[in-house]
Amino acid sequence: MIKDMAYFKKSSFYQYMIPYISIKKYLMNVLYQSESDFCIFRLPDELLYDIPEAKQYLYSLFQGFLVAFDEKNNLAEYEIDQSENHGSTIKNELENLTEQKEKNLTLTELKKKKDNILNNINIINIKKALMSSKIKEIDEKISILNKTKYDLLNKLQKLRRKEAETINTLWDTETKIMDLIELKTSRTIENMNDTEIPETDDLNNSEFMSKSIYDKLNSPKIDSKAIQKDSMCILHEQFKPGSNIKSWKSHTETITAIDFDTPFGMMVTASLDDTVKIWNLLNGEYQGLLEGHNASVKCLQLENNIVATGSMDASIKLWNLQHIESYQAVQSFETFNYLNAKKEENNIHLLPFDTKKVTNDLNIATLESHMDEITALHFIGNVLVSGSSDKTLKQWDLETGKCVQTLDILWATAQCNNYLSSSLDNFKSKLSFKEKGYDFVGAIQCFDAALASGTADGIVRLWDLRSGLIIKTLFGHTAPITCLQFDKHHLITGSIDRSIRIWDLRIGSLYDAFAYNDSVTSLHFDSRRIVVSANEPIIRIYDRIERKHWNCGMLTGSNEPGNIVKRVCHKEGYLISGRQNGTIDIYTC
Repeated sequence: MIKDMAYFKKSSFYQYMIPYISIKKYLMNVLYQSESDFCIFRLPDELLYDIPEAKQYLYSLFQGFLVAFDEKNNLAEYEIDQSENHGSTIKNELENLTEQKEKNLTLTELKKKKDNILNNINIINIKKALMSSKIKEIDEKISILNKTKYDLLNKLQKLRRKEAETINTLWDTETKIMDLIELKTSRTIENMNDTEIPETDDLNNSEFMSKSIYDKLNSPKIDSKAIQKDSMCILHEQFKPGSNIKSWKSHTETITAIDFDTPFGMMVTASLDDTVKIWNLLNGEYQGLLEGHNASVKCLQLENNIVATGSMDASIKLWNLQHIESYQAVQSFETFNYLNAKKEENNIHLLPFDTKKVTNDLNIATLESHMDEITALHFIGNVLVSGSSDKTLKQWDLETGKCVQTLDILWATAQCNNYLSSSLDNFKSKLSFKEKGYDFVGAIQCFDAALASGTADGIVRLWDLRSGLIIKTLFGHTAPITCLQFDKHHLITGSIDRSIRIWDLRIGSLYDAFAYNDSVTSLHFDSRRIVVSANEPIIRIYDRIERKHWNCGMLTGSNEPGNIVKRVCHKEGYLISGRQNGTIDIYTC
Protein backbone atom coordinates (compact mmCIF):
# COMPACT_ATOMS: atom_id res chain seq x y z
CA MET A 1 0.00 0.00 0.00
CA ILE A 2 2.92 2.33 0.69
CA LYS A 3 4.19 1.85 -2.86
CA ASP A 4 0.73 2.64 -4.21
CA MET A 5 0.55 5.86 -2.22
CA ALA A 6 3.93 6.87 -3.60
CA TYR A 7 2.64 6.33 -7.11
CA PHE A 8 -0.52 8.19 -6.20
CA LYS A 9 1.38 11.29 -5.06
CA LYS A 10 3.61 11.42 -8.14
CA SER A 11 0.73 11.29 -10.62
CA SER A 12 -0.88 14.30 -12.24
CA PHE A 13 -4.14 12.99 -10.84
CA TYR A 14 -2.88 13.81 -7.36
CA GLN A 15 -2.15 17.36 -8.40
CA TYR A 16 -5.62 17.68 -9.87
CA MET A 17 -7.51 16.41 -6.80
CA ILE A 18 -5.90 18.91 -4.35
CA PRO A 19 -8.51 21.64 -4.91
CA TYR A 20 -11.31 19.22 -4.06
CA ILE A 21 -12.40 19.32 -0.46
CA SER A 22 -14.53 16.19 0.00
CA ILE A 23 -14.19 12.57 -1.04
CA LYS A 24 -17.61 12.77 -2.63
CA LYS A 25 -16.47 15.41 -5.10
CA TYR A 26 -13.32 13.43 -5.77
CA LEU A 27 -15.28 10.30 -6.64
CA MET A 28 -17.55 12.31 -8.94
CA ASN A 29 -14.54 13.37 -10.98
CA VAL A 30 -14.70 12.01 -14.53
CA LEU A 31 -11.40 13.19 -16.00
CA TYR A 32 -9.20 10.70 -14.14
CA GLN A 33 -11.68 7.88 -13.55
CA SER A 34 -9.45 5.01 -14.77
CA GLU A 35 -6.49 6.18 -12.70
CA SER A 36 -8.56 6.51 -9.55
CA ASP A 37 -10.08 3.08 -10.04
CA PHE A 38 -6.62 1.58 -10.31
CA CYS A 39 -5.46 3.17 -7.06
CA ILE A 40 -8.56 2.25 -5.11
CA PHE A 41 -9.24 -1.31 -6.27
CA ARG A 42 -5.76 -2.62 -7.02
CA LEU A 43 -4.46 -5.46 -4.74
CA PRO A 44 -0.70 -5.41 -3.94
CA ASP A 45 1.46 -8.37 -4.89
CA GLU A 46 2.31 -8.98 -1.21
CA LEU A 47 -1.31 -9.82 -0.47
CA LEU A 48 -1.67 -12.01 -3.53
CA TYR A 49 1.33 -14.11 -2.50
CA ASP A 50 -0.37 -15.07 0.80
CA ILE A 51 -3.44 -16.61 -0.85
CA PRO A 52 -3.41 -20.36 -0.06
CA GLU A 53 -3.78 -22.92 -2.79
CA ALA A 54 -7.26 -24.28 -3.33
CA LYS A 55 -7.97 -27.80 -2.04
CA GLN A 56 -9.82 -30.38 -4.08
CA TYR A 57 -12.81 -31.48 -2.01
CA LEU A 58 -14.80 -34.59 -2.87
CA TYR A 59 -18.02 -32.99 -1.63
CA SER A 60 -19.65 -29.57 -1.78
CA LEU A 61 -20.60 -27.29 1.07
CA PHE A 62 -24.28 -28.03 0.42
CA GLN A 63 -23.65 -31.79 0.64
CA GLY A 64 -21.91 -31.29 3.94
CA PHE A 65 -24.95 -29.31 5.16
CA LEU A 66 -27.24 -32.18 4.14
CA VAL A 67 -25.14 -34.63 6.12
CA ALA A 68 -25.22 -32.43 9.22
CA PHE A 69 -28.98 -31.90 8.81
CA ASP A 70 -29.54 -35.65 8.41
CA GLU A 71 -27.55 -36.40 11.58
CA LYS A 72 -29.62 -33.83 13.49
CA ASN A 73 -32.89 -35.40 12.31
CA ASN A 74 -31.68 -38.89 13.20
CA LEU A 75 -30.74 -37.70 16.68
CA ALA A 76 -34.19 -36.13 17.18
CA GLU A 77 -35.96 -39.31 16.03
CA TYR A 78 -33.77 -41.37 18.37
CA GLU A 79 -34.69 -39.16 21.32
CA ILE A 80 -38.41 -39.44 20.48
CA ASP A 81 -38.16 -43.22 20.25
CA GLN A 82 -36.40 -43.37 23.59
CA SER A 83 -38.95 -41.09 25.30
CA GLU A 84 -42.04 -42.96 24.07
CA ASN A 85 -43.06 -46.33 25.47
CA HIS A 86 -43.84 -48.63 22.57
CA GLY A 87 -45.57 -51.84 23.57
CA SER A 88 -44.85 -55.11 21.86
CA THR A 89 -48.44 -55.36 20.53
CA ILE A 90 -48.32 -51.94 18.88
CA LYS A 91 -44.95 -52.76 17.32
CA ASN A 92 -46.31 -55.97 15.79
CA GLU A 93 -49.34 -54.15 14.35
CA LEU A 94 -47.10 -51.47 12.83
CA GLU A 95 -44.85 -54.10 11.26
CA ASN A 96 -47.89 -55.86 9.72
CA LEU A 97 -49.23 -52.61 8.31
CA THR A 98 -45.82 -51.78 6.86
CA GLU A 99 -45.58 -55.15 5.11
CA GLN A 100 -49.02 -54.74 3.58
CA LYS A 101 -48.18 -51.24 2.44
CA GLU A 102 -44.99 -52.46 0.82
CA LYS A 103 -46.92 -54.99 -1.24
CA ASN A 104 -49.41 -52.36 -2.51
CA LEU A 105 -46.80 -49.79 -3.66
CA THR A 106 -47.14 -48.47 -7.20
CA LEU A 107 -44.32 -48.12 -9.71
CA THR A 108 -43.98 -44.40 -9.01
CA GLU A 109 -43.77 -44.99 -5.28
CA LEU A 110 -41.15 -47.70 -5.73
CA LYS A 111 -39.03 -45.38 -7.90
CA LYS A 112 -39.36 -42.69 -5.25
CA LYS A 113 -38.29 -45.18 -2.61
CA LYS A 114 -35.32 -46.15 -4.78
CA ASP A 115 -34.32 -42.49 -5.10
CA ASN A 116 -34.49 -42.12 -1.32
CA ILE A 117 -32.30 -45.19 -0.87
CA LEU A 118 -29.80 -43.84 -3.39
CA ASN A 119 -29.84 -40.51 -1.59
CA ASN A 120 -29.14 -42.28 1.71
CA ILE A 121 -26.26 -44.16 0.09
CA ASN A 122 -24.94 -40.84 -1.23
CA ILE A 123 -25.13 -39.34 2.24
CA ILE A 124 -23.30 -42.36 3.69
CA ASN A 125 -20.54 -41.94 1.09
CA ILE A 126 -20.27 -38.26 1.97
CA LYS A 127 -19.99 -39.19 5.65
CA LYS A 128 -17.27 -41.69 4.82
CA ALA A 129 -15.42 -39.03 2.83
CA LEU A 130 -15.73 -36.61 5.75
CA MET A 131 -14.36 -39.17 8.20
CA SER A 132 -11.51 -40.08 5.86
CA SER A 133 -10.63 -36.42 5.47
CA LYS A 134 -10.60 -35.93 9.24
CA ILE A 135 -8.44 -39.02 9.72
CA LYS A 136 -6.03 -37.75 7.08
CA GLU A 137 -5.81 -34.36 8.80
CA ILE A 138 -5.13 -36.10 12.14
CA ASP A 139 -2.41 -38.23 10.54
CA GLU A 140 -0.78 -35.12 9.11
CA LYS A 141 -0.86 -33.44 12.51
CA ILE A 142 0.59 -36.55 14.16
CA SER A 143 3.36 -36.67 11.55
CA ILE A 144 4.20 -33.02 12.20
CA LEU A 145 4.19 -33.57 15.96
CA ASN A 146 6.42 -36.66 15.63
CA LYS A 147 8.87 -34.72 13.49
CA THR A 148 8.91 -31.92 16.05
CA LYS A 149 9.39 -34.47 18.84
CA TYR A 150 12.41 -36.11 17.23
CA ASP A 151 13.92 -32.74 16.34
CA LEU A 152 13.71 -31.80 20.02
CA LEU A 153 15.19 -35.17 21.03
CA ASN A 154 18.12 -34.63 18.68
CA LYS A 155 18.72 -31.19 20.21
CA LEU A 156 18.45 -32.77 23.66
CA GLN A 157 20.98 -35.38 22.62
CA LYS A 158 23.43 -32.71 21.45
CA LEU A 159 23.06 -30.90 24.77
CA ARG A 160 23.72 -34.16 26.61
CA ARG A 161 26.87 -34.70 24.55
CA LYS A 162 28.03 -31.19 25.29
CA GLU A 163 27.38 -31.71 29.01
CA ALA A 164 29.33 -34.98 28.98
CA GLU A 165 32.29 -33.31 27.29
CA THR A 166 32.17 -30.52 29.85
CA ILE A 167 32.09 -33.04 32.70
CA ASN A 168 35.09 -34.86 31.24
CA THR A 169 36.95 -31.56 31.11
CA LEU A 170 36.02 -31.00 34.75
CA TRP A 171 37.36 -34.43 35.69
CA ASP A 172 40.65 -33.79 33.88
CA THR A 173 41.03 -30.41 35.57
CA GLU A 174 40.25 -31.85 39.00
CA THR A 175 42.75 -34.68 38.42
CA LYS A 176 45.48 -32.16 37.59
CA ILE A 177 44.64 -30.20 40.74
CA MET A 178 44.94 -33.34 42.90
CA ASP A 179 48.21 -34.29 41.21
CA LEU A 180 49.67 -30.88 42.01
CA ILE A 181 48.48 -31.15 45.62
CA GLU A 182 50.08 -34.62 45.97
CA LEU A 183 53.33 -33.34 44.42
CA LYS A 184 53.39 -30.41 46.80
CA THR A 185 52.71 -32.73 49.77
CA SER A 186 55.49 -35.13 48.77
CA ARG A 187 58.00 -32.30 48.48
CA THR A 188 56.97 -31.03 51.90
CA ILE A 189 57.54 -34.47 53.43
CA GLU A 190 60.98 -34.72 51.82
CA ASN A 191 61.98 -31.42 53.36
CA MET A 192 60.95 -32.56 56.86
CA ASN A 193 64.28 -34.12 57.85
CA ASP A 194 63.37 -34.25 61.52
CA THR A 195 60.26 -36.34 60.97
CA GLU A 196 60.71 -40.09 60.54
CA ILE A 197 58.18 -42.18 58.70
CA PRO A 198 56.98 -45.15 60.81
CA GLU A 199 58.11 -48.52 59.53
CA THR A 200 55.24 -50.44 61.15
CA ASP A 201 52.62 -49.59 58.55
CA ASP A 202 51.38 -53.05 57.71
CA LEU A 203 48.94 -51.73 55.17
CA ASN A 204 51.47 -50.09 52.86
CA ASN A 205 54.19 -52.75 53.42
CA SER A 206 51.86 -55.66 52.85
CA GLU A 207 52.98 -58.23 50.30
CA PHE A 208 49.44 -58.25 48.90
CA MET A 209 50.18 -55.13 46.85
CA SER A 210 52.45 -52.14 46.99
CA LYS A 211 49.53 -49.85 47.62
CA SER A 212 46.26 -50.55 49.33
CA ILE A 213 43.30 -51.34 47.14
CA TYR A 214 41.59 -48.30 48.49
CA ASP A 215 44.32 -46.07 47.07
CA LYS A 216 43.83 -47.65 43.67
CA LEU A 217 40.08 -47.12 43.81
CA ASN A 218 38.47 -43.84 42.91
CA SER A 219 39.85 -41.16 45.20
CA PRO A 220 37.23 -39.11 47.04
CA LYS A 221 38.27 -35.94 45.29
CA ILE A 222 34.94 -35.42 43.56
CA ASP A 223 31.78 -37.41 43.12
CA SER A 224 32.05 -37.52 39.36
CA LYS A 225 29.36 -40.15 38.98
CA ALA A 226 26.91 -38.03 40.92
CA ILE A 227 27.66 -35.11 38.60
CA GLN A 228 27.14 -37.30 35.58
CA LYS A 229 23.89 -38.67 36.98
CA ASP A 230 22.52 -35.22 37.81
CA SER A 231 23.47 -33.80 34.43
CA MET A 232 22.30 -36.81 32.46
CA CYS A 233 19.38 -36.10 30.18
CA ILE A 234 17.08 -39.05 30.84
CA LEU A 235 16.27 -39.47 27.17
CA HIS A 236 14.70 -42.91 27.52
CA GLU A 237 11.90 -41.48 29.64
CA GLN A 238 10.60 -39.70 26.53
CA PHE A 239 9.39 -43.01 25.09
CA LYS A 240 6.51 -45.32 25.88
CA PRO A 241 7.27 -47.95 28.57
CA GLY A 242 8.26 -51.25 27.02
CA SER A 243 9.87 -49.69 23.93
CA ASN A 244 12.94 -51.50 22.65
CA ILE A 245 15.87 -49.08 22.38
CA LYS A 246 18.47 -51.47 21.01
CA SER A 247 19.37 -55.15 20.74
CA TRP A 248 22.61 -56.85 19.76
CA LYS A 249 24.49 -60.14 20.05
CA SER A 250 27.13 -59.62 22.73
CA HIS A 251 28.22 -63.19 23.55
CA THR A 252 28.16 -66.62 21.95
CA GLU A 253 26.83 -68.41 25.04
CA THR A 254 24.37 -67.79 27.87
CA ILE A 255 24.79 -64.51 29.75
CA THR A 256 25.47 -65.25 33.42
CA ALA A 257 25.77 -61.75 34.89
CA ILE A 258 25.07 -58.18 33.87
CA ASP A 259 25.31 -54.75 35.51
CA PHE A 260 25.53 -51.09 34.48
CA ASP A 261 26.10 -47.81 36.31
CA THR A 262 23.68 -45.27 34.79
CA PRO A 263 21.35 -45.08 31.77
CA PHE A 264 23.47 -44.61 28.64
CA GLY A 265 26.56 -45.13 30.79
CA MET A 266 28.83 -48.17 31.08
CA MET A 267 27.78 -51.84 31.12
CA VAL A 268 29.69 -55.04 31.97
CA THR A 269 28.49 -58.49 30.90
CA ALA A 270 29.72 -62.02 31.63
CA SER A 271 28.92 -65.25 29.82
CA LEU A 272 29.52 -68.99 29.77
CA ASP A 273 31.83 -68.32 26.81
CA ASP A 274 34.46 -67.42 29.49
CA THR A 275 34.53 -63.72 28.60
CA VAL A 276 33.74 -60.51 30.48
CA LYS A 277 33.05 -57.55 28.20
CA ILE A 278 32.72 -53.81 28.69
CA TRP A 279 30.18 -51.79 26.69
CA ASN A 280 29.52 -48.09 26.23
CA LEU A 281 25.72 -47.71 26.31
CA LEU A 282 25.88 -44.15 25.01
CA ASN A 283 26.95 -45.22 21.52
CA GLY A 284 26.61 -49.01 21.79
CA GLU A 285 30.33 -49.57 21.33
CA TYR A 286 32.33 -52.51 22.58
CA GLN A 287 35.11 -51.30 24.90
CA GLY A 288 37.20 -54.37 25.64
CA LEU A 289 37.68 -57.61 27.57
CA LEU A 290 38.47 -58.16 31.24
CA GLU A 291 40.81 -61.16 31.06
CA GLY A 292 42.38 -62.88 34.01
CA HIS A 293 39.96 -65.52 35.26
CA ASN A 294 40.58 -69.15 34.41
CA ALA A 295 36.87 -70.01 34.16
CA SER A 296 33.49 -68.42 33.56
CA VAL A 297 32.33 -65.52 35.70
CA LYS A 298 29.02 -66.23 37.46
CA CYS A 299 28.49 -62.93 39.30
CA LEU A 300 29.66 -59.33 39.02
CA GLN A 301 28.89 -55.83 40.26
CA LEU A 302 29.70 -52.40 38.82
CA GLU A 303 29.85 -49.43 41.21
CA ASN A 304 31.61 -46.10 40.66
CA ASN A 305 33.86 -47.42 37.87
CA ILE A 306 34.90 -50.41 40.02
CA VAL A 307 33.94 -53.89 38.85
CA ALA A 308 34.05 -56.97 41.10
CA THR A 309 33.86 -60.33 39.32
CA GLY A 310 33.42 -63.74 40.92
CA SER A 311 34.44 -66.78 38.91
CA MET A 312 34.15 -70.55 38.90
CA ASP A 313 37.94 -70.61 39.47
CA ALA A 314 37.21 -69.65 43.15
CA SER A 315 38.73 -66.17 42.80
CA ILE A 316 37.42 -62.61 42.95
CA LYS A 317 39.00 -59.87 40.87
CA LEU A 318 38.63 -56.10 41.17
CA TRP A 319 38.92 -53.89 38.10
CA ASN A 320 39.19 -50.10 37.77
CA LEU A 321 37.45 -48.85 34.61
CA GLN A 322 38.11 -45.18 35.23
CA HIS A 323 40.93 -44.92 32.71
CA ILE A 324 39.22 -46.37 29.65
CA GLU A 325 39.84 -43.62 27.13
CA SER A 326 37.24 -44.79 24.65
CA TYR A 327 34.56 -44.64 27.33
CA GLN A 328 35.12 -40.91 27.80
CA ALA A 329 34.88 -40.23 24.06
CA VAL A 330 31.25 -39.24 23.67
CA GLN A 331 29.74 -39.94 20.26
CA SER A 332 26.35 -39.79 18.67
CA PHE A 333 24.00 -42.61 19.65
CA GLU A 334 21.56 -43.72 16.99
CA THR A 335 18.89 -44.79 19.46
CA PHE A 336 16.22 -42.33 18.46
CA ASN A 337 16.72 -42.68 14.73
CA TYR A 338 16.45 -46.39 15.36
CA LEU A 339 13.13 -45.98 17.12
CA ASN A 340 11.79 -43.56 14.51
CA ALA A 341 12.68 -45.73 11.55
CA LYS A 342 10.65 -48.70 10.47
CA LYS A 343 11.71 -51.82 12.30
CA GLU A 344 13.37 -54.40 10.14
CA GLU A 345 12.36 -58.02 10.27
CA ASN A 346 15.44 -58.84 12.31
CA ASN A 347 16.59 -55.91 14.43
CA ILE A 348 19.11 -57.98 16.37
CA HIS A 349 22.52 -57.51 14.81
CA LEU A 350 26.07 -58.35 15.68
CA LEU A 351 28.08 -55.26 16.50
CA PRO A 352 31.60 -55.34 15.05
CA PHE A 353 34.32 -55.29 17.64
CA ASP A 354 37.97 -56.18 18.03
CA THR A 355 38.20 -59.34 20.12
CA LYS A 356 41.89 -58.64 20.73
CA LYS A 357 41.08 -55.49 22.66
CA VAL A 358 42.10 -56.73 26.10
CA THR A 359 42.34 -54.59 29.23
CA ASN A 360 44.52 -56.60 31.60
CA ASP A 361 46.03 -53.46 33.09
CA LEU A 362 42.67 -52.59 34.69
CA ASN A 363 42.94 -55.41 37.23
CA ILE A 364 43.86 -53.90 40.61
CA ALA A 365 43.42 -56.85 42.99
CA THR A 366 42.68 -60.56 43.22
CA LEU A 367 40.97 -62.01 46.30
CA GLU A 368 41.66 -65.71 46.87
CA SER A 369 40.45 -67.60 49.91
CA HIS A 370 37.44 -69.67 48.85
CA MET A 371 37.87 -73.35 48.10
CA ASP A 372 35.14 -73.59 45.44
CA GLU A 373 33.48 -71.48 42.77
CA ILE A 374 32.14 -68.01 43.60
CA THR A 375 28.39 -67.86 42.99
CA ALA A 376 27.38 -64.52 44.57
CA LEU A 377 29.01 -61.28 45.70
CA HIS A 378 28.12 -57.78 46.76
CA PHE A 379 30.19 -54.80 47.85
CA ILE A 380 29.45 -51.37 49.26
CA GLY A 381 32.11 -48.93 50.37
CA ASN A 382 35.14 -50.83 51.63
CA VAL A 383 33.24 -54.03 52.46
CA LEU A 384 32.80 -56.92 50.03
CA VAL A 385 30.94 -60.12 50.88
CA SER A 386 31.16 -63.24 48.72
CA GLY A 387 29.31 -66.56 48.68
CA SER A 388 30.74 -69.81 47.41
CA SER A 389 29.90 -73.43 46.77
CA ASP A 390 32.26 -74.28 49.65
CA LYS A 391 29.25 -73.39 51.86
CA THR A 392 30.83 -70.27 53.33
CA LEU A 393 30.37 -66.52 53.18
CA LYS A 394 33.47 -64.34 53.42
CA GLN A 395 33.80 -60.68 54.34
CA TRP A 396 36.65 -58.75 52.71
CA ASP A 397 38.28 -55.45 53.61
CA LEU A 398 38.97 -53.62 50.37
CA GLU A 399 41.52 -51.34 52.01
CA THR A 400 43.81 -54.26 52.74
CA GLY A 401 42.46 -56.86 50.33
CA LYS A 402 42.27 -59.43 53.13
CA CYS A 403 39.49 -61.68 54.35
CA VAL A 404 38.41 -60.44 57.79
CA GLN A 405 35.62 -62.94 58.53
CA THR A 406 34.38 -66.33 57.35
CA LEU A 407 30.78 -67.35 57.99
CA ASP A 408 30.13 -71.09 57.91
CA ILE A 409 26.49 -71.42 56.88
CA LEU A 410 26.05 -74.97 58.19
CA TRP A 411 27.59 -74.17 61.58
CA ALA A 412 25.64 -70.90 61.93
CA THR A 413 22.40 -72.65 61.02
CA ALA A 414 22.95 -75.22 63.73
CA GLN A 415 23.49 -72.45 66.28
CA CYS A 416 20.47 -70.42 65.21
CA ASN A 417 17.16 -70.88 66.99
CA ASN A 418 15.33 -67.76 65.84
CA TYR A 419 13.10 -68.97 63.01
CA LEU A 420 10.29 -67.26 61.21
CA SER A 421 7.75 -69.09 59.09
CA SER A 422 5.78 -67.29 56.42
CA SER A 423 2.94 -69.81 56.57
CA LEU A 424 2.96 -72.07 59.61
CA ASP A 425 4.86 -71.76 62.88
CA ASN A 426 5.89 -75.40 62.68
CA PHE A 427 7.00 -75.11 59.06
CA LYS A 428 10.03 -77.27 58.33
CA SER A 429 11.85 -77.11 55.05
CA LYS A 430 11.96 -80.46 53.29
CA LEU A 431 14.84 -79.30 51.12
CA SER A 432 18.41 -80.30 51.75
CA PHE A 433 21.67 -78.62 50.82
CA LYS A 434 22.23 -81.33 48.23
CA GLU A 435 20.10 -79.72 45.50
CA LYS A 436 21.93 -80.71 42.34
CA GLY A 437 22.25 -78.25 39.49
CA TYR A 438 21.79 -75.14 41.64
CA ASP A 439 24.23 -72.86 43.40
CA PHE A 440 24.57 -73.42 47.16
CA VAL A 441 24.59 -69.64 47.72
CA GLY A 442 22.16 -68.19 45.20
CA ALA A 443 22.27 -64.50 46.15
CA ILE A 444 23.58 -62.11 48.80
CA GLN A 445 23.39 -58.42 49.59
CA CYS A 446 25.01 -56.40 52.36
CA PHE A 447 24.58 -52.94 53.81
CA ASP A 448 26.70 -51.73 56.71
CA ALA A 449 26.56 -54.60 59.26
CA ALA A 450 23.46 -56.22 57.71
CA LEU A 451 23.73 -59.17 55.34
CA ALA A 452 21.00 -61.19 53.60
CA SER A 453 21.70 -64.55 51.96
CA GLY A 454 19.56 -66.96 49.97
CA THR A 455 20.65 -70.57 49.68
CA ALA A 456 19.73 -73.83 47.99
CA ASP A 457 17.54 -74.98 50.89
CA GLY A 458 15.05 -72.19 50.11
CA ILE A 459 15.80 -70.29 53.34
CA VAL A 460 16.62 -66.60 53.65
CA ARG A 461 19.09 -65.80 56.43
CA LEU A 462 19.69 -62.33 57.85
CA TRP A 463 23.16 -61.93 59.40
CA ASP A 464 24.84 -59.45 61.73
CA LEU A 465 28.39 -59.02 60.42
CA ARG A 466 29.54 -57.60 63.76
CA SER A 467 28.84 -60.86 65.58
CA GLY A 468 28.87 -63.22 62.61
CA LEU A 469 25.57 -64.76 63.72
CA ILE A 470 22.16 -65.26 62.12
CA ILE A 471 19.56 -62.91 63.60
CA LYS A 472 16.54 -63.89 61.48
CA THR A 473 15.59 -66.88 59.33
CA LEU A 474 12.75 -66.55 56.81
CA PHE A 475 10.96 -69.69 55.64
CA GLY A 476 8.55 -69.88 52.72
CA HIS A 477 10.30 -70.91 49.51
CA THR A 478 10.17 -74.58 48.58
CA ALA A 479 13.13 -74.59 46.19
CA PRO A 480 16.60 -72.97 45.90
CA ILE A 481 16.73 -69.19 46.06
CA THR A 482 18.32 -67.62 42.99
CA CYS A 483 18.06 -63.87 43.63
CA LEU A 484 17.28 -61.32 46.33
CA GLN A 485 17.41 -57.60 47.00
CA PHE A 486 16.40 -55.43 49.95
CA ASP A 487 15.89 -51.77 50.83
CA LYS A 488 14.97 -50.01 54.08
CA HIS A 489 11.60 -51.71 54.46
CA HIS A 490 11.33 -54.78 52.24
CA LEU A 491 13.31 -57.83 51.16
CA ILE A 492 12.30 -59.42 47.84
CA THR A 493 13.38 -62.95 46.93
CA GLY A 494 13.02 -65.15 43.85
CA SER A 495 13.25 -68.92 43.68
CA ILE A 496 13.20 -71.98 41.49
CA ASP A 497 9.71 -72.64 42.94
CA ARG A 498 8.44 -69.96 40.46
CA SER A 499 7.49 -67.50 43.21
CA ILE A 500 8.43 -63.97 44.19
CA ARG A 501 8.11 -63.21 47.90
CA ILE A 502 8.13 -59.75 49.45
CA TRP A 503 9.12 -59.69 53.15
CA ASP A 504 8.51 -56.85 55.57
CA LEU A 505 11.79 -56.35 57.42
CA ARG A 506 10.18 -54.20 60.10
CA ILE A 507 8.00 -57.00 61.46
CA GLY A 508 9.83 -59.98 59.95
CA SER A 509 6.90 -61.53 58.10
CA LEU A 510 5.65 -62.10 54.57
CA TYR A 511 4.11 -58.98 53.03
CA ASP A 512 3.11 -60.23 49.55
CA ALA A 513 3.77 -63.08 47.12
CA PHE A 514 2.99 -64.04 43.53
CA ALA A 515 4.10 -66.75 41.10
CA TYR A 516 5.01 -67.12 37.42
CA ASN A 517 4.99 -69.99 34.94
CA ASP A 518 8.62 -71.00 35.38
CA SER A 519 11.65 -70.65 37.63
CA VAL A 520 12.70 -67.15 38.66
CA THR A 521 16.34 -66.60 37.68
CA SER A 522 16.87 -62.88 38.29
CA LEU A 523 15.13 -59.83 39.75
CA HIS A 524 15.75 -56.13 40.29
CA PHE A 525 13.46 -53.58 41.91
CA ASP A 526 13.07 -49.96 42.94
CA SER A 527 10.32 -48.04 44.72
CA ARG A 528 8.05 -48.35 41.66
CA ARG A 529 8.66 -51.65 39.88
CA ILE A 530 9.87 -55.21 40.33
CA VAL A 531 11.56 -56.54 37.18
CA VAL A 532 11.78 -60.34 36.91
CA SER A 533 13.20 -62.91 34.50
CA ALA A 534 11.42 -66.26 34.81
CA ASN A 535 12.91 -68.52 32.12
CA GLU A 536 10.68 -66.95 29.48
CA PRO A 537 11.30 -64.91 26.31
CA ILE A 538 9.55 -61.95 27.94
CA ILE A 539 10.36 -59.87 31.02
CA ARG A 540 7.80 -59.77 33.82
CA ILE A 541 7.23 -56.40 35.49
CA TYR A 542 5.15 -55.80 38.61
CA ASP A 543 3.98 -52.26 39.38
CA ARG A 544 4.23 -51.93 43.17
CA ILE A 545 2.07 -48.79 43.29
CA GLU A 546 -0.80 -49.85 41.03
CA ARG A 547 -0.34 -53.52 42.04
CA LYS A 548 -0.61 -54.92 38.53
CA HIS A 549 1.55 -57.04 36.21
CA TRP A 550 2.65 -56.30 32.66
CA ASN A 551 5.11 -57.80 30.19
CA CYS A 552 8.04 -56.33 28.33
CA GLY A 553 10.24 -57.76 25.63
CA MET A 554 10.14 -60.15 22.73
CA LEU A 555 6.84 -61.71 21.68
CA THR A 556 7.57 -62.62 18.05
CA GLY A 557 9.86 -65.58 17.66
CA SER A 558 9.30 -66.63 21.25
CA ASN A 559 9.53 -70.31 20.42
CA GLU A 560 13.00 -70.00 18.93
CA PRO A 561 15.73 -71.65 21.01
CA GLY A 562 17.93 -69.29 22.99
CA ASN A 563 15.41 -66.48 23.45
CA ILE A 564 15.01 -67.18 27.17
CA VAL A 565 15.82 -64.17 29.38
CA LYS A 566 18.32 -65.17 32.08
CA ARG A 567 19.40 -61.88 33.66
CA VAL A 568 17.80 -58.46 34.13
CA CYS A 569 19.08 -55.16 35.51
CA HIS A 570 16.94 -52.06 35.95
CA LYS A 571 17.78 -48.50 37.01
CA GLU A 572 15.78 -45.29 36.62
CA GLY A 573 13.36 -46.71 34.05
CA TYR A 574 16.24 -48.11 31.95
CA LEU A 575 16.02 -51.90 31.62
CA ILE A 576 18.69 -54.28 30.27
CA SER A 577 18.19 -58.02 29.80
CA GLY A 578 20.59 -60.81 28.88
CA ARG A 579 19.33 -63.87 27.01
CA GLN A 580 20.38 -67.47 26.75
CA ASN A 581 21.70 -66.94 23.20
CA GLY A 582 23.99 -64.10 24.32
CA THR A 583 21.72 -61.25 23.15
CA ILE A 584 21.50 -57.96 25.05
CA ASP A 585 18.20 -56.01 24.91
CA ILE A 586 17.62 -52.47 26.17
CA TYR A 587 14.10 -51.30 26.99
CA THR A 588 12.32 -48.41 28.65
CA CYS A 589 10.01 -49.24 31.54
